[in-house]
Amino acid sequence: MKRFFALAALTLLLLLLCGGARAQSLDDALQAVDTSQLQAVGDEAGFDVGATLKGLASGEIRLDANEALREIGRIARERLSAAGAWMLALCLPSIVLAILKRLTGDGAAARAAGTVCYLAAAAVLVGLAVRSIDQARQAVELTVKLCDALFPALTALLAATGRAATAAALSPAASLMGGLMGWGIERLILPLCALCASLIVAGNLTDGMKLSGMTGLIVSFCKWTLGLISTVMMGVLSVQGLLGEGQDGASIRTAKYAVDSLLPIIGGDVGDALELVGANATLIKGAVGATGLLLLLALTAGPMIELAGVMFLTRMAAAVTEPIEAGRAQKMMAQFSEVLGLMVASVATSLLITVLVAGAMLKL
Repeated sequence: MKRFFALAALTLLLLLLCGGARAQSLDDALQAVDTSQLQAVGDEAGFDVGATLKGLASGEIRLDANEALREIGRIARERLSAAGAWMLALCLPSIVLAILKRLTGDGAAARAAGTVCYLAAAAVLVGLAVRSIDQARQAVELTVKLCDALFPALTALLAATGRAATAAALSPAASLMGGLMGWGIERLILPLCALCASLIVAGNLTDGMKLSGMTGLIVSFCKWTLGLISTVMMGVLSVQGLLGEGQDGASIRTAKYAVDSLLPIIGGDVGDALELVGANATLIKGAVGATGLLLLLALTAGPMIELAGVMFLTRMAAAVTEPIEAGRAQKMMAQFSEVLGLMVASVATSLLITVLVAGAMLKL
């Protein structure tokens, strides 16, 4: 008799829960998702997380490639509005030096003028390097903040879809990813980029100062560090995701079998209702993930475009001035472009890891 009443109570509870799940609207489900941390990050770029999340979940907002390209063009025009002035400031010292050598020959006056022109070009490049390092640091900091806000929300929704073991396995790995990525790039890679820029300026100041080997070693170390961080993080996430997925598959099959066995008459309806709840959670999880990726682009598109633009301009300046005056300034610009490329790679690595981890959670 006690077992009968317990079974009846369980049946009534499941029916009430399933009935409430059917009656629950999309707005109610979205309100149950805590997006306060995401909105705090979105305020940095004027991004409305709630409206975007609702529009993606309901289908009102559709991603348009043409609109995205127009937005990228607008950001590029805004960020690179001073590109012509930068290019002229980089090339002008070498052009002036070439003219002076034609007029006065390669004497003491030309060597003194060469030092002055080199210092002028170095001042421009140091200013660009300081600005670029600041842009890269801000982009990485915002990416880490987004990871801290996005991944807990995705793991909670992943658990709501019935994959609690996978969520429990991925949650510490995602937290480790944010901390390791932020520490590795902000505290190690970017300071080494600043040191490398200083060595480039000092190494080209006189012909007797040879520091190209040291700068090459630092650049190689930074590249290997970025590759190691990416490899370790993706390996940890892959292994833990596979282990959790296997446990979740067994748990879901056991739960369905238990419902059908305990409730022989209405067990199928209850199972269908539970699958409906899981489908709603999956829909919201996809919308949250897409919102997070759009927010990531809104936060980092500007710095990324500016970094890539400065790198391209520096390489172009080195290529343009090489036929005119292949001296110390031209060599310095060529080496600086490698450091700027390393900054671009650092920011790109943080973006790639974030996208891959979010994509792995959305795929489950």
